[in-house]
Amino acid sequence: GEVTVVDGKAKKVSFQNVPAFLYKRDQEVELPGYGKIKFDISFGGSFFAIVKVDQIGVEIKPENADKLNALGIQLRDIINKEIPVQHPLLPHIHTVDLVEWWSTTETKGATLKNCVVFGQGQVDRSPCGTGTSAKLATLFAKGELKQGDKFFYESILGTIFEGEIVGTTKVGDYDAVIPQITGSAWITGFNHFVIDEEDPVKHGFILK
Repeated sequence: GEVTVVDGKAKKVSFQNVPAFLYKRDQEVELPGYGKIKFDISFGGSFFAIVKVDQIGVEIKPENADKLNALGIQLRDIINKEIPVQHPLLPHIHTVDLVEWWSTTETKGATLKNCVVFGQGQVDRSPCGTGTSAKLATLFAKGELKQGDKFFYESILGTIFEGEIVGTTKVGDYDAVIPQITGSAWITGFNHFVIDEEDPVKHGFILK
């Protein structure tokens, strides 16, 4: 990774992610109440369904988070029932794990906007590093982004990640890109853990 420091303070951090690639282009499933939904499936660390949000008539903004979340999880489950996926080199990666709603944006300095839905029904407050990587790979494969171009992805909260394709490679038979993601973070607190030798679970525990 690389840290940009100004006047002794870290302003932004960049890292190169795993190779990202467009896996299946122009897919389509039926979403009840909304008809046929078109999307691409891309890998950026996990498999994403990358979906233009205007197909469901919902804007990407905080007050719509619950609806984007519910429809995203519903869409993901339908996709996983109907469309098989399999990473060419990693056998344990064989499902679409996230839905990445995206749209245009009027925010100065941003290229596009997204809302990423994942897990048991969570919304990413950031533009999502792996999601940005998947989007870079999709745009590159479609000829809409070149190596070295800067891409600025806005989150549902208005925060921005900078993405750039810094190289190309292959993942199995798939053409892939090396994505670099740049973002900023701020310290919100400090914590100090201690161990009491008399604590019977001082080394931690796991309950499942």
